[in-house]
Amino acid sequence: MHRARVITELIVDMYNREQIDEVYVIYTKMANSIKEEVDVRQLLPLKTHQFIKQEMLEKQKESFSKDGDGYDDNEEHYDNDGNFLIYPSPKKVLKKVVYNYVTGFIYGALVEASASEENARMMAMQSATDNAEEMLKDLSVQYNRVRQAAITQEITEVIGGAKALKKKKRKQVR
Repeated sequence: MHRARVITELIVDMYNREQIDEVYVIYTKMANSIKEEVDVRQLLPLKTHQFIKQEMLEKQKESFSKDGDGYDDNEEHYDNDGNFLIYPSPKKVLKKVVYNYVTGFIYGALVEASASEENARMMAMQSATDNAEEMLKDLSVQYNRVRQAAITQEITEVIGGAKALKKKKRKQVR
C-alpha cells in the first residue's frame, strides 16, 4: 500500500501541475490459473462523462441559490426531471475521491501483477519438476538397458568361455 501511495502522489502531483496529460497503467493480470494477460487502463483524466448532466444541474442550483430560492442543505432536492441533486457537486466529490481511486487502482494493479508473477513462477517450477521427473524416468530406463546389456554380455562371455573349455577337454580326451 505504501508503494501505491508513493506512486499516486507522484502521478497526481505531475498531473495537477500539468506535466502529464494522461496516465495509463499497464500491468499483468491473471486470466486464469494458467494464463496471464496484459491489461491497459486509463487512470487520468477520469472518465466522468456520466457526471456531466449532474454538473449542469449543479450550475442551475447555484444560479437558483444566488437568486435566494432558500434551499435547505438538510433537505433532499430534485430537479424538474426527478433527478436527485447531489450536495456537494459530483465535481467536488471527484476531486476528493481521485487520490483514493488512483491509490486503490494502483494498489490493485500491483497486487494483480505480483500474483500473476508468483503464479507464473509456480507454473514454471511445476513444469521444471514434471520435466525433471520425465528425464529421470527416461534416464532410469536407459541406465537399466545399458546395465542389462552389460550383464547379457558378461553371461555370453561366460557361456562362450565354458563352451571353449568343454571343446578343449574333448580334444584332449581324444
